[in-house]
Amino acid sequence: MVDVEFINVTKKYGDVIAIKNVSFKIEDGEYVVLCGPTGAGKTTLLYLIAGLVKPDSGEILFNGQPINDVPPEERSVGFMFETFALFPHLNVMKNVTYGPWVRGVLSGDTIASAKEILELMHLAGWENAYPHELSGGMKQRVALARALVAEAKVLLLDEPFGALDAKIKMELRYEMRKLADSLKFTAVHATHDIEEALMLADKIIVLNEGKVEQIGTPVEVYEDPKSIFVANYMSEANFIEGRLIKKTAEYSIIDTKLDRNIRARPTDIHIDERVAVFIRSEDIDITPKKPQTKVNVFRGVVKDITFMGGFSRFEVELEESDTLLVIRKLGDVFKRFKEKQKVYVSFNPARAKPFLLEPGVTLANIINF
Repeated sequence: MVDVEFINVTKKYGDVIAIKNVSFKIEDGEYVVLCGPTGAGKTTLLYLIAGLVKPDSGEILFNGQPINDVPPEERSVGFMFETFALFPHLNVMKNVTYGPWVRGVLSGDTIASAKEILELMHLAGWENAYPHELSGGMKQRVALARALVAEAKVLLLDEPFGALDAKIKMELRYEMRKLADSLKFTAVHATHDIEEALMLADKIIVLNEGKVEQIGTPVEVYEDPKSIFVANYMSEANFIEGRLIKKTAEYSIIDTKLDRNIRARPTDIHIDERVAVFIRSEDIDITPKKPQTKVNVFRGVVKDITFMGGFSRFEVELEESDTLLVIRKLGDVFKRFKEKQKVYVSFNPARAKPFLLEPGVTLANIINF
């Protein structure tokens, strides 16, 4: 396999800057997921690795060697497109072994490897079937098997599960993670699906308007977002604006338009700065009676309750304020509440993170992508 490194890479399409001075490294055997909204630059990064487009500046390295001028066919890169791109006139086995065949290196060992991978993909017995005889999920697995049999040094996946129904998508995510663990291939996977990223990635790269917002493990990026954008993108987030009025080594206090101040985790933001306090929806408790804790407790009214299978989703408007909090709780908690009911909401200061709001910048400018 191979490690991939970007050093100050920029890519433009006319006047549009798709990738802006991006630097990162993907280690050999690492499964990296590129996250970000539409237009963030995910697909362009894949194209740059594959050699389908060239950077306008900066360098791309494979194992420390520059490859900017290496043509796509010499990069040993497998590209799995969202549309599968199977040849309709070839059966499954011929589709899977197309890469070695077109390079003139098809052998008995390759056929044996293809059969082994097809078995891993639960496609044993379908070797002679044609694409029109396969379900969407089966086509997806054939496309993946083809990329693996091609013995690519880097496997690139562009929204590979985007066209699948929810059940097949979940099954294939688990299969992909198991394959990555067993085969130790280097993979770069682009998706806007946060759940998919968290399930699959060794490392997540969050992109926004062609720039890297944050790089880290799934736990690091989810639990400790480094910007308002990342916090909002990685979860259903709540933000309460205010002004930092006190801070110690243990906590910070923010003055807000609510009926009391918010206590949050420690921060290096300066006193009197504008901040947005981030509280993840699952980190807020909702109770019909006032909880015993005296910190970060607010009264409110239930505006909406939605049952979502594994969890209940609430929208609560805080008293004497137009602040609306979104709350997610596991299980059938919705049965304990009804709309227009008065409730208490509370959250642990350690789960509330203040972010600096720069002068002239509004929260809406950041989170409305």
